[in-house]
Amino acid sequence: MKFNMDFQDKTKEELLTHLLELQQKCEVLAASYEKDITELKLESDAILDNESIYKAIVESSGDLIFCADRDGRFKFVNSAFASGFGKPVVDF
Repeated sequence: MKFNMDFQDKTKEELLTHLLELQQKCEVLAASYEKDITELKLESDAILDNESIYKAIVESSGDLIFCADRDGRFKFVNSAFASGFGKPVVDF
């Protein structure tokens, strides 16, 4: 967006027209940002819902489930895994 800062030679009507054009552009940009933010919020909510479902499935499973990094450090264990080793989940 290029702005012409030479307003000295403009008439009042030309300045008002220019201001109205800028206002319309700002309204379009604001609506676009609002749409983007709304879409991001919906996507974020969907991710959180999926994470909750995943955690509920993993925690309700009787299977020993864990996730470890390449160095063998536990990143996640479910309750069944912790119980199988006689420790609380927080110890992993």
